[in-house]
Amino acid sequence: MSGCLRIPGLDEQAKYRVSVLDHPSNYDDIVNYQPPWTKLGCELSGEWCKEVGLAMPILDAESAMLIRFERLN
Repeated sequence: MSGCLRIPGLDEQAKYRVSVLDHPSNYDDIVNYQPPWTKLGCELSGEWCKEVGLAMPILDAESAMLIRFERLN
């Protein structure tokens, strides 16, 4: 089951570029639709990351995804 990942500890006033650095080899075969940010990336505020978070993709058990948060300002 997927959920939202909240990321406390980021500067709430800063903007961050979120992107996927690595994902399981079968990532595109798991389901028909994954959150668009996992392909396109997105820009979010630190406040958004803390309060709302990111919709996480569906992954097979015992698999992982590496996500990058790059501060823009």
